[in-house]
Amino acid sequence: MNTSPSQPNPKKDDQYILNPPDNHPRPPLEIHDTREPDHPPFGAPDPRCNTDEPRWLRQTAPDNFCLANLPTQEVNWLWPGRIPIGKVTLLVGDPGVGKSLIALDVAARLTAGAPWPDAAECGRSNAECGSNEADSRPATPAPHSPFRRPHSVLLLSAEDDLADTIRPRLEAAGADCSRIIALPANWSPDDPAGLHRETMKLRDGRPLSERPAPPRPFDLRQDIPLLDAIIQRRPDCRLVIIDPLSAFLGPGVETLNAEVRRVMAALADLAARRRLAVVAINHLRKAQGAALHRSMGSLAFVAAARSTWLVAKDPADAGRRLLLPVKNNLAALGGPLACTIQTAGPERQPIIEWSPDAPAITADEALNPSKRPTHPKPPTGRPNIEREDAARWLQNALAEGAKPSAQIERHAMAHGLRRTTVRRAFRELGGEAVKSGFGPLSEWYWRLPGVGEQEPKPTLEHLWLD
Repeated sequence: MNTSPSQPNPKKDDQYILNPPDNHPRPPLEIHDTREPDHPPFGAPDPRCNTDEPRWLRQTAPDNFCLANLPTQEVNWLWPGRIPIGKVTLLVGDPGVGKSLIALDVAARLTAGAPWPDAAECGRSNAECGSNEADSRPATPAPHSPFRRPHSVLLLSAEDDLADTIRPRLEAAGADCSRIIALPANWSPDDPAGLHRETMKLRDGRPLSERPAPPRPFDLRQDIPLLDAIIQRRPDCRLVIIDPLSAFLGPGVETLNAEVRRVMAALADLAARRRLAVVAINHLRKAQGAALHRSMGSLAFVAAARSTWLVAKDPADAGRRLLLPVKNNLAALGGPLACTIQTAGPERQPIIEWSPDAPAITADEALNPSKRPTHPKPPTGRPNIEREDAARWLQNALAEGAKPSAQIERHAMAHGLRRTTVRRAFRELGGEAVKSGFGPLSEWYWRLPGVGEQEPKPTLEHLWLD
């Protein structure tokens, strides 16, 4: 029986790591060059450290990771200002608003080398964004963008069938389907050839206890290396679409903050190593609130994504869709984009038709239309023509500056205008009522914007005329 005392575990005993016993063999010391380089490599042992220190302590010194030794890099964009390269982008929205169609439109443009919808707004020509309307050959890329020629796309879809839905829609959008690799919803790493699915199609008369267990479904928590292997066979892959993200995480995982952050960090690492963009689609929860907190599941989805976009219906036009920025950690928030869902091809497949005009609306206003009046309130009382007459009369009456409100109302009634109509017209003109004076000598004045901004002088007219 061994009676020797147990040796401490270096992985568990922090005190042992900091102060190892004398009888414990230390790692051999390295001999460094006495010359001090101006900029040692980032993360490499600093030769300026004390060489008497152990190697495991020198390599963890804070000076080894000084940011002055790290070369700076500029952010690369797949879609300038909207979808960054090497990061995760989140596309959120309610079911049925067109999130998947917009993702397929992005994939079609990337595989065909077509320009982005806002190429003119970004100050770039179609050629600078990848192709020309008259010539579809590759052209000069946009600054800081690898969009030089058509690229491949990896698509993970759990909601639409690949044969009768996704491929017809991609072809209708002008995609080059030879550049798109798609994994079906029921694809399993344990059954890559789909033999189990073919077996299940046949009638199996065996009891449930004797039937083989179904293969494990694809799970991003452990199968990202498989995605890496697929992408390695397609070196020109620049986009990975996951639709929806929660379908590839396992049951109940989308609400676990730690698990979500681990998956998002792994996707971001994959995007950075392979120099591609990851676009993940997620739904919205039913509860009301700010757009930043409406994504279904853990808040870590939005927090870990570097760019998040909302797809919502236009409150003023139910047939139009809006692509609105929710957050962007890498650039200023881009402007909104508008689109409609049209049909194309002999099978009349739905496609995205982008519109050049988009309303000035935020994501919060699109999700909560009550916060932003989209339609003017219907007029009450007299017809609008009388209110327009009152507005023109007010502009003439207040052209020289502010005047007492009581005097204005009396003169308006003398011209046949109702007091309520004059007050509504005054509000529509953006008029301002200011009080001048104190006590019994105070008086209210009306003035229009930009006219008579100086403080009005009180008069004694209201003391004997009212």
